[in-house]
Formats: sequence, structure tokens, C-alpha cells
Amino acid sequence: MASDSYTINMKDYTLLPNEEPNNRPLKPSFQTFRPIYHFQPPKNWMNDPNAPMLINGTYHMYYQFNPWGVGWGNMHWGHATSTDMLTWKDQPIALSPSVYYDKSHVYSGMGISKGYKGLPTIFYTGITDHGREVQALAVSHDEGYSWVDKLPNPIISTPPKNYSPNCWRDPYVFQSTVLDDAFAKVGKSNPESYYLLLGSGENNVGGRILLYQSTDMVNWIYQPHPYFAATDHYSFNKKFSPPFGPFLEMPNHARLSTLDKKTSLEFLFVSETRATLVPWIAGDYVEHEGSIQLQPLMIGALDWGMFYASEQFYDEPNDRFVIWGWVTEDDNGVDRDAKGWAGMLGLPREIYLLQTNNVVNRKKKYNEKGSWLINESKTTESLEIVELQTLGIRPMKGINNLAQTLLVNISNMKFQGMRMFTEQTKSFSIDTELTIQNGMSPIFGFIVRANSKHEEETRIVYDQVKNEVRIIRQKSSLNRRMIHHDEVGPFELYEISNDGIRVDNEKLHIQVFVDNSIIEVFINDRFALTTRIYPTLDDSQLFGVFVEEPGVTFDSFVVRSNFKSVFPDRVSQREEPMSWWERIKWFFLSLFFWYKKLFASPAAPDVP
Repeated sequence: MASDSYTINMKDYTLLPNEEPNNRPLKPSFQTFRPIYHFQPPKNWMNDPNAPMLINGTYHMYYQFNPWGVGWGNMHWGHATSTDMLTWKDQPIALSPSVYYDKSHVYSGMGISKGYKGLPTIFYTGITDHGREVQALAVSHDEGYSWVDKLPNPIISTPPKNYSPNCWRDPYVFQSTVLDDAFAKVGKSNPESYYLLLGSGENNVGGRILLYQSTDMVNWIYQPHPYFAATDHYSFNKKFSPPFGPFLEMPNHARLSTLDKKTSLEFLFVSETRATLVPWIAGDYVEHEGSIQLQPLMIGALDWGMFYASEQFYDEPNDRFVIWGWVTEDDNGVDRDAKGWAGMLGLPREIYLLQTNNVVNRKKKYNEKGSWLINESKTTESLEIVELQTLGIRPMKGINNLAQTLLVNISNMKFQGMRMFTEQTKSFSIDTELTIQNGMSPIFGFIVRANSKHEEETRIVYDQVKNEVRIIRQKSSLNRRMIHHDEVGPFELYEISNDGIRVDNEKLHIQVFVDNSIIEVFINDRFALTTRIYPTLDDSQLFGVFVEEPGVTFDSFVVRSNFKSVFPDRVSQREEPMSWWERIKWFFLSLFFWYKKLFASPAAPDVP
């Protein structure tokens, strides 16, 4: 799409990727909470990741971006490229509000490397100048660096009956032989079908994912019943499954397999706007009044913290699905203008169907519906043993390769109390494997971003009795204007019996990534918890471990630091305030931009 507005160099906010740096210093507050190894735009506000895809050996990541400031608004598509999804290079803005159907905003969407007429294609939601949401597509003739909108847009202009034109968005397009077979049973089979999902909600009823079908990516037929529906406040399992609200957005489809490729299931990822969580749904297709719906077999959360608006894609060269999500600020907007930026992406995560064998089904607790599914079961004289499936989620391979320093490497560590290390760092990772003694339920965890007097500190606590992981932020920042409530998520340690007689606790593998103001915790490839912190003291750079009761052994404890930047070519980004001459120039350039936006947009084409 046209990107004329991007050439307006707003010195107070926007750094153009091809702009020559000047010699004015950064504001000190710009770097105070800035991460090193997380994806961010050069400046300003960002939110949802959009259309990650691989085109001719280059990975492209687009994202919701406001080139005009640090608050939400004026949604464009920012753009960066990579050869490995670990380090990135800024590119010019990819999509800007420009024509009648996206004149106000260019909202989220997804991409296909070989889509409409064999070209790289993106599908997105445009916001008209009347505030209505419509669905559009664009194609690229230069392998994803720019996009052309001279197409029969919008491809879907009005929502179905009973759905608001202001609440149906974020198209996700895919093909599925499994869904083809399901539609064949209701007489609607076409092996060349494309399917399009849209997030929505039915007033006073609950969140809905709408389903459309097409053979040419332009003409879409609405299926008369939602692909997935959940009543407001519905929860599959009150402890281990997240609740649903009145509206769902950012739908994603994936058919995920076990690592041995023997079993696969249909997965749907959605973003729930009330709790700002990403529920995932795994299930089977069932007929419903002449259409097809996804019937849940298990429901869980992609992350129990601040990881939202996820977008995944299949990374074919590495035979894996990789998912990204937006991590917003949790600072109550404190000093955000002075800081000059807001938001980032969480670490990229590999997702798959995780199967754990020889799990003891004590008191048949896994017969209840939840974030798990029994694949097979067998009974010994005293135990029921099951193969348990759930969503597998783990940090993408290679992230720790960005670390240049091995700070700590300890084996067979046992103690009770607190052990603080002398090394200081703001951005680091902890990778530890632990054994919990049978019959013991110790409470233990990690201390990060602490100062020597522990006036500031953040604790990550595993509580086996409560089956939960908690990030305690009560002392994370001395600035009481920041948000300090705990972040918490459910995690239950399995009991394992390899011979049907002896029962042992499952081994624990915990990975913690701390990058200045963001914390991400991963456990046993099936749990994730993300949050933000804002320490104020210069010496809040200590980390440590605590064990409140005996019974835990750290078989290995590894800490890495000195991470390379994920944007190694990025230059200084936040500048001192503009001079008066620059402000006058900016004012007239802004007038020119808005003149083009209001009066020079092309007329609406006839849509077939």
C-alpha cells in the first residue's frame, strides 16, 4: 500500500530506517527500561505482531505501529526482516492508512508467502473514515518490502447479522484437508478451498470466531454458524483453563503434531479482550446445522501473564510452528512521553502437541476436562497410567546463543534459605533443572533485579501445594505509581511411573528470561508466564535463589548474560526536543499529510 506518510520525518517521534543519525544525545529515560534481546520498533508505540512469514529465505515481521507517538493510534504496519528470527533489521513502514477502506487505521492481519495469484499476500482489517471495520488484502511484487492495494477491496465489507461492524476483525486465512473432509460430510467440499477466520462477539452472548470459505481469496462465503463459540464468563476448567469474555480477536489456526509426528490435533488460538489472555482450543470438527464447528477437547492458556494478540506461522525450513505475542507496558502511563516508546514482542516460542508418557492418573483427576487430553491409558494393580497431551510451548531454539557471557554454571546445588550471587546484570537468562524429593512439597524460586538491601526485588515463586507459579511484584519498583500486583498462573507437576509400581515426581526444567523490564518464565515446555517490572535503583541488578524448605536439588543451574541486541544495526533513536524551525517544518508537513489523507485518496472501486 501507499506509504507517502512515512516520508514525513517527525523528529520528535520517528526514526526512519534509512535516516542518517545526527549527533544529538539520547534522552536518559529512553534506555532506562529498554530491553536488549526483545523485538521492538525504533521508537513509539507498538502492539500486535502481524503476518510473520518467510519469503525467499527472508523472514518478515510486521507489527501494529504508531509513527506519530507513544500512545495507541494512527495504526500503520511497521516492518523488520531477518535471516534467523533472532536478529532483525528495520525496514520502512509497510502499510499506511491511504484509501477509503483503511483511511483511519490499518489493523491486524496475517500473511501467505504464495497467496493471491501466487504472490505474497496479506489479509488485514481496515478502518474506514466512518470507523467501520472491513476486510482487505494486498499483494507484494518485491518479496514483501512493499504492498499494492489496487485490488477488489474490501473483500468482505459488512459483518453477518447480529454482529457489530466495529467488532469483527483480524482475518486469518488457511487451507486444511481436515476441514475439507469435515465440510464434505455436509455437502460443501472443495479441495481448493481457503478458509478465513474473523474474531468477533455477539452482543450479550459471548465471543465468536466467524468462518468464511473461498476458492479465489476474493469472494468469500459466510458459513452460517460460528467456527467457535463461547458464552460470556465460560471456563472449561476453573483453575487450568482461562475464562472467555464477550469478544474474541486475533484468531489463528494450526494443526499441531507430536514431535514424533504420530498424533496431531486442530488448534485455535484467540485473544480474549477482558482478561487479555490468549486461550488455545484443541478439538475435533463436528457438524452443526449444515456447517462445521470446532468442538473443544481441551482448552488452556498460551501464557498466564502479559502475552497477548498472538500470531503464529509454520517455519517450513525448520519444520516448526513459531508464535509471537505483544507485551504491553504495565506502568500506568508514567513518564511514557519522556521514555519515547511503549510495547514489545515477547520471545518467539515454538508450539507443538506435547505428549507425556507414564503419567499417574491419581483419583482419575485427568478424566476431568481441562488443559490436557488422555490419549491412552492402562491400569496396573495399583495405578492408572496415562499418555497425557497438551500444548507444548518453549522458547525458540537459539535465543540463548545471543548471550556472550556465562555467569554461573553450578551442578548438584542443595541448600535451604537464600543464596544471592555477586554478579550484576539487568538482562540475563536462567536455565535450571531440578529434582523434588518424593513426598516433599518445598516452596522455592528466584530473585531478580534486586538491590543489595532488597528494597527492590522481584520474586518468582513455585508453590507445589497450590500448583501455581507466582511472580511477586510488590517490591519490583520504588515508584509506587507503577503497577505492583502479582502475576500468577497454574502449573501442576506430574507424577511419573515408568514401571507401574514406583512413583516419582516429574523432573522440573525452568527457564527464566529477564530483559531489563520484562520477565518470561517457561516450565517443562507446557507453561509460560510473562510480566513487566520497572526497578528504579541503579544497583537493582542482583539475582539469586531461595528455598524455603528442604527437598529440592538444583541438578544444574546456568545463568547467561551480555546478550547481543536483536537489532544490531539500529542507531540512536530518541532525540532531544525539536528546534523551533523543526517544529514549524513539522507543522506544514503534517498539514500536507492530512490534506492528502482527506482529499487525495482514490475513490472506492466497484467491488465484484
